[in-house]
Amino acid sequence: MIASVLISFGLRGGDLVWQRSSWFLATISADTVKLAVQMAGLQVDPGDVPVKVRQRICVWFLWKLDRATPAIVGDLQAVFGGTALQKSQVCNLLKQFRQGRTRMSDLPRCGRPRSARVPENVNKVKLTVEADRRSGLYKLCEETGLSYGTTQRILKKDLHMKKRAAKGIPHVLSQDQRVRRVTLCRQFLRNARRPGWLRHVITADESWFYLENPHPVTASKEWLEPGMDCPQAPACSRSSKKALLIAFFDQQGLVYRHWILRGSVNSDTYVYVLRLLRLAIRNRRKEMWTKRRRLPYLLHDDNASPHTCGNTLDFEDRTGIERVPHPAYSPDLAPCDFFLFPFLKRQLRGKRFRTVLELTTFVDELIGNIPSNVWKKVFTCWVACCHKCITFAGRYFEGMHNP
Repeated sequence: MIASVLISFGLRGGDLVWQRSSWFLATISADTVKLAVQMAGLQVDPGDVPVKVRQRICVWFLWKLDRATPAIVGDLQAVFGGTALQKSQVCNLLKQFRQGRTRMSDLPRCGRPRSARVPENVNKVKLTVEADRRSGLYKLCEETGLSYGTTQRILKKDLHMKKRAAKGIPHVLSQDQRVRRVTLCRQFLRNARRPGWLRHVITADESWFYLENPHPVTASKEWLEPGMDCPQAPACSRSSKKALLIAFFDQQGLVYRHWILRGSVNSDTYVYVLRLLRLAIRNRRKEMWTKRRRLPYLLHDDNASPHTCGNTLDFEDRTGIERVPHPAYSPDLAPCDFFLFPFLKRQLRGKRFRTVLELTTFVDELIGNIPSNVWKKVFTCWVACCHKCITFAGRYFEGMHNP
């Protein structure tokens, strides 16, 4: 039916034919084009009916209906969208039709045939890359015998490859550790569905903060005018002067923070900090303090030895502190590790402090300036991270740690 409309091209009933032409543009298929081309005597290669060939046939059909050029361009854009021919292309095509062109496929062109990016060379580069995916471009050129530019174009345009650096991970997880991560995430999600359960969770961890915090090399880039010297970044190591921050927070915000200016954390130090945490909860979170002075809150921290040794566990049993289990080697599931400490250390890049007191004061101000709604978003992000961990079967993941 469409073929007959295509061949008649308006010899009679022009208005009726034009009413069907828009329907023809929208429903034209490969088989229809082939049949119409054969009946109209147009020259199209067998089996070659890509979108550009269909558009050329549509332009030829509308041209036979004496449609104006702007109308033809509008109809093509309405049907083919972003792949439609531009106005200049349509004008050039109409000019060729007036000169007697009947071929709808690409016209033969002069010039040197492609000899570098041929299937044989593409397959050669692909096999070489699969043998060693860390190979550089110069090594690939030596092994394949191709030029630098040809190898680069094959990788990008033909194989669509990009060379990316490996992502650093905390630990190479075993199968048992991945299963453990999934099990604890499912347990956490079941508890999180209970009304008000997350409001009683206090998460904690500790991290070192230094007086000197050099910029990373990538952050030292500058815009330079022609002739300007490249900036120099002296080698700078972290200062030996540092302070250890132990932070406890919940959905409402910071509950307690403790600075250790000398030494590190052991079980006695951590128990002492937990005693101070009880006092902070009694003053700041009175709803978590019961008449029996047993704290109805859940403490979440990692599996560091001061957190899991016998002295700490005995104190938690005596005071009624319940623990939220945390899988080993899982900083991506700890809010302090994926939010609080990275946020604070990003603000410290490039800063130097003369005294430890100046450092601790600055960090305390940063924590105090965090909006209250952000703390709640951190716990929402924590739940999403658990879902993501289950989806990835316990493997490490990224992209979920921005509350």
